[in-house]
Amino acid sequence: MPSFAEHLDRAVEQAATQSTIAPLRTFLLWWGEFVAIERYPARAARLRELEAVAEEATDREALHSALAEMRQITDVAQREISA
Repeated sequence: MPSFAEHLDRAVEQAATQSTIAPLRTFLLWWGEFVAIERYPARAARLRELEAVAEEATDREALHSALAEMRQITDVAQREISA
């Protein structure tokens, strides 16, 4: 929750400074995706596994494969929050 509150505070401050709601929209989209992923423990665990694989990858194919699956997970989450 501290990370959420800090991010929200920054978004509100940026929105006020820039006189636009764009930072608030970005905040909502980021946290919406986070919640959409985390509400399914297996999905969240797989994303963390893939992040570790990508971080430790020593060849392009392993990195590309991990990134592609990560993208699939985030795409599904984005579709869920857009529905």
